[in-house]
Amino acid sequence: MPVYIYHAEKGGELLKGTLKARSVSMVNQYLKSKNLDPVYVVEKPLLPFQSGVKRVKNKELMQMTRQLSFLLSSGVSLLQALDMLSTSMSGSSPHFKRSLLQIRGKLEAGSSFSRALKGYPHIFSAFYVNMIACSEETGLMDQVLTDLANYMEKIEAIKSKVKSPMIYIAIVLFISVCITGGIIVFVVPTFETLYAGSGGQLPALTQSLVDLSHLIRNKWYLFLAGLIGIPVFIKQYLQTDQGKQTASGIISALPVLGGLQYKGDLARFCRSFETLLRSGVNFLEALDVGRKLVSVKKVKEGLRVARKAVSTGKSFGKGLGMSKVFPQMMVGMTSIGEESGKLSETYKKLADFYEKEVDALVSGLVKMIEPVMITVLGAIIGTLILALYLPIFKMGEAL
Repeated sequence: MPVYIYHAEKGGELLKGTLKARSVSMVNQYLKSKNLDPVYVVEKPLLPFQSGVKRVKNKELMQMTRQLSFLLSSGVSLLQALDMLSTSMSGSSPHFKRSLLQIRGKLEAGSSFSRALKGYPHIFSAFYVNMIACSEETGLMDQVLTDLANYMEKIEAIKSKVKSPMIYIAIVLFISVCITGGIIVFVVPTFETLYAGSGGQLPALTQSLVDLSHLIRNKWYLFLAGLIGIPVFIKQYLQTDQGKQTASGIISALPVLGGLQYKGDLARFCRSFETLLRSGVNFLEALDVGRKLVSVKKVKEGLRVARKAVSTGKSFGKGLGMSKVFPQMMVGMTSIGEESGKLSETYKKLADFYEKEVDALVSGLVKMIEPVMITVLGAIIGTLILALYLPIFKMGEAL
């Protein structure tokens, strides 16, 4: 019997869990019998690294958000706008277009827009849904959608800057593997034939390289499967929640990349927190949503400590200071923003500041990585060449 992942509401609270059932309709019936209102049900995948849902690219969501804002500001109704977008968006996946049509159907059945979006958590984040819920209360949906699109562009810029050094490292490593593999498969056999007639025993380093060449040439299909399969598996695994947590933990432990990830999280939190406050989301809800958007464990824990302090009557600035995780400048500016009643403006300035710091860190990291990777690549090639010519050097010594 398949297992289903479900999200359901009860008294305004979103509950998540799993349930064994024969079909989606049976899951819905069971949840309703428990006075739970199902908003999202999907079959749990058999393999642990699969997500079970089709993802939508952030670029597609950003395009849809900006176009929806334009249509609403032009006087088009929400139902008409969704209908137009589901049929006219160029470059969008069929899955995304079908989801928009399904959301339109829920609106026709009497659901609010924010509630309809909750049924698609793999597309619309809690941040997105909260912003839409606030826009429904204020009647400024077109403006909020514009803010959302701008926010997503800035967050994507931060993510791309943080990822760019890692992508550079991956490319250099891939090139290193290809060059090394080419030498082992095509060059080493030539030298092996050359040395075979000498009758002498090869040096340990050279013999190890020859044995590795035999292994790769005889079991080439295993190495090819690994070369293709391992990156695919890693990519699939990193799309899961567990994979993201594992990758975040590894990166956080690295001296330079950990600092870059930390500053990137500060920038992401400040930008999201500012956007939510400015859109009218209440303070604690904005803090909860912002906390979900960060990936570094210590930042999540620091925000949890700060939220607990706020809920017990302390100021937010004091709560951030109690966590001993955030920079003193952020703690001080938060306290000033609270006292002046301009917390949203304060966090906008903090977001701008940390985004500039991320830019500076990325530039410095790229400059540092280039010579390091060239040195590593040179050391690998140098070791291979040494192993190939070591018997010639030994012959020279013997003569």
